[in-house]
Amino acid sequence: MHDTTKLNIPAIREWVAALRSGDYRQGNGRLVKEVNGERQHCCLGVACDLFAERVGIELKRVDLHRDDDVVAFTYVWPDPEIPNSMVSEGDVLPGLVMAYLGFNQFDPHVDVDEPDDETSLTHLNDARGWTFKMIADAIETTYLGGKTDGPDEG
Repeated sequence: MHDTTKLNIPAIREWVAALRSGDYRQGNGRLVKEVNGERQHCCLGVACDLFAERVGIELKRVDLHRDDDVVAFTYVWPDPEIPNSMVSEGDVLPGLVMAYLGFNQFDPHVDVDEPDDETSLTHLNDARGWTFKMIADAIETTYLGGKTDGPDEG
């Protein structure tokens, strides 16, 4: 069971709507990347994009020396503990976004398939190949008490 007492319900609804909107091209392996000039987001990257300005994080290009056709990005923000230094995250929710949404995990888990079968959003996005609409349904079921809008599309 998930503790939903501290969740930012309006923000989670906004994130779910963005996942269903068709405004984001789905990618995997990073919060945000460009492949052949096309920007892609994982499901957590969509949340970061929506709330970056509100929580004080900024998207920066990083050189990972992976592939000439892939450009990786990371989110950065000032380190509150070390003056004049930055913290970055490119794979899971930055702590500021996690706290804004009210989650207690950097890679939130959702209930899937059976009531006791639980998995992380990055696993659904990257390893299981779930669409944003399927992930939005799982977020609603787990954190918003059930499906609140949108079709059961895969």
